[in-house]
Amino acid sequence: MVIVPYSFEDGKAVVNSVVCMKKDYASTLEYLAHNKVFLENREKGKMRGAQWYSFVYPKNIDLMKQVKILTPDIVDRAQFAFDEDGEYAFTSGYGITLKKETGISPKYILGLLNSKLLEFYLKRVSTPMRGGFFRVFTQFLAVLPIRPINFSDPADKALHGTMVGLVESMLALHKHKAAAQTQPEQELLQRQIEITDRQIDAAGVRALRTDSGRDCNCGGRRVNLIPRNCPFGIPAKRVYSLRNFRLVF
Repeated sequence: MVIVPYSFEDGKAVVNSVVCMKKDYASTLEYLAHNKVFLENREKGKMRGAQWYSFVYPKNIDLMKQVKILTPDIVDRAQFAFDEDGEYAFTSGYGITLKKETGISPKYILGLLNSKLLEFYLKRVSTPMRGGFFRVFTQFLAVLPIRPINFSDPADKALHGTMVGLVESMLALHKHKAAAQTQPEQELLQRQIEITDRQIDAAGVRALRTDSGRDCNCGGRRVNLIPRNCPFGIPAKRVYSLRNFRLVF
């Protein structure tokens, strides 16, 4: 269990006062009080004072309540999940939030990240581990190629809408499957999930292909997106790296 004695005001994390803790979190404050000496002596006594129960390094608490994409830091396949209501966070993984000026739906990014094409690319740039697992560090996420969307271009707008629609369908299907009461219903929903998954893979390929050239623009440098032995065998669209769109914490 992780205790976060903070509230959010205007999108900013603020330490709860003792008065607030006594009123709304009396049992939590009592538990913390049993460990007050230890908590005060953190960082050589730095935490002595009215906010003795606060975090030494709050870091990115502000981002935890935002819409974000989450991923564990060790995976055997792409496992990016969507936190639409800003309800989840964990210590052994990463979150991706989009800069407001991109105008792109996080569901578009989610679909690309979970596509077989970017999974293949991520495995190529990541650190391999035993058993087919690999690391999802910030430096690996940052170089993932993401096609920007020009919403004044009908083709780009349609591509964005298609991916978002497929991802919304996938999220809904998983919710329905989790609530399904019978095996036939679960099997039917699983087949629909597999069909939608293949459609997302196809949309990811379309987002990164072009009629000519094999290079893409990743963070200001040109790299070969599709290696020669890539099973998809398509040329790459000129794209930007994920760092142009994201804030990873």
